[in-house]
Amino acid sequence: ESPVFLGMRCQPDRLPYHAFEASLRRHGLLVDEILSDFVYLDRDADGQISLQNFVELTQYGSPSAAPEVLHELREALVQEYGTPGEAFEALQSASPNKQVTEAGFERFLSQHAPAEEDSEAGAKLKPLQEWVRKTTPEDRATVFASLNPNGNQDITLDDFMSMNVHSAILAVRRLEHFQSWLREEFGNTQEVFREVFRSLDHAQAGVLTRTVFVNGARALGYPCEDKATGCMFSLLDRNFDGEITLRDFQKLRAFTGQEVLKELVALKNVVDEKLGGVDACFKKLQERERSVHHQSSMPKRVSFDSFQKTMNHAGFSKSFPDADLKVLFLFITEASGKHANGFLTQGEWVLLKGLSSSAITGCPARLRKILEEEYGGMEQAFQRMHTSWMKRTLVKGLKQTALAAMVRVLCAHSEGEGHEKRAERGVGPRRPRGRSEAGRPFSALRSAAGSQGFSA
Repeated sequence: ESPVFLGMRCQPDRLPYHAFEASLRRHGLLVDEILSDFVYLDRDADGQISLQNFVELTQYGSPSAAPEVLHELREALVQEYGTPGEAFEALQSASPNKQVTEAGFERFLSQHAPAEEDSEAGAKLKPLQEWVRKTTPEDRATVFASLNPNGNQDITLDDFMSMNVHSAILAVRRLEHFQSWLREEFGNTQEVFREVFRSLDHAQAGVLTRTVFVNGARALGYPCEDKATGCMFSLLDRNFDGEITLRDFQKLRAFTGQEVLKELVALKNVVDEKLGGVDACFKKLQERERSVHHQSSMPKRVSFDSFQKTMNHAGFSKSFPDADLKVLFLFITEASGKHANGFLTQGEWVLLKGLSSSAITGCPARLRKILEEEYGGMEQAFQRMHTSWMKRTLVKGLKQTALAAMVRVLCAHSEGEGHEKRAERGVGPRRPRGRSEAGRPFSALRSAAGSQGFSA
């Protein structure tokens, strides 16, 4: 077997996940905007993609809007109207009988389309104008369908507010992508993640703030934009204090986005079936909070402790012993668009109503469309990406093999000369001494990654 292939971590008939992303970036595609679709390719999360994985993209059912699309719409509406609730009021006011149908939804958004001369002249557009410009009527129809999972004639405020849930789902997908990138670049051991944390924490403060985390990830070489990195920070802030400790960061090693989303659906089922529904459950949470803190009036917000005890009492932890209630609590907070502070208000809690199986399952419609348009089909896309990656891998492997052989020859030559000189002086062989990497976390991290063989 050729030594060129010995250092490969990916099977020769497969495509590494990072090589797939790199191919899309070379085509000028904004990978950050379709991260959530990647989960449909690497279903077993081993970092390797087969031809069959590509072909399976064509087997998904009717398309639904990606969380990136819904998140961007939510951000644009907030910029335009202040809050999603106020945006829905404007939408209702523009609709006959205040019933927001699909036709009314499209009509409302089309009113924000930029003038043709502005688009052609490259004038700076408002976020909502830019969102409408980038989407087609078909795209906007899938957005309405995603907000209307029950297929009703019109959508309610609760349906509309489910955009917040899609934003939180996007944060989960982005965190999953960051974890996958760390594994491919450096590994998944406890020591590797400790070194990654030290590299992110350039000031050696012992904790990561949001700004430090974003800047550190960029310096480490993470290829996504700062807004994508900042979005995932809240899901790691397990102490609700705006800081990530090493212990928090180590939790990322075992993070599984799909399991978190499944556990959220299970949590909602427990809320509906055993706690009387979302609204009734919040009253129980309030009662628990009032009892614990001996308050005379009903509290307006509830702590994680009350949330955890109420869910445990309802049997959630017994049915799902591996579920991380703190991550689920952080997800609900992230869905509200606010940073975690260890408490939930009723306005944040009711967003759980927008969690549906269609939001969790999704559909890789955009990725499929991109591969068909750019490459002509799934098989063609795989073959072209795989061929390009294999060429670069063979060149890299040949260089590394040649370099390793040269180093061995030089070392043997140097050792031989050393033996001769020591023999002339009557000195025995010298003992090898190791060199410590202490105090050089980034060097140690790169060294650890390199020792696992080249990643291509």
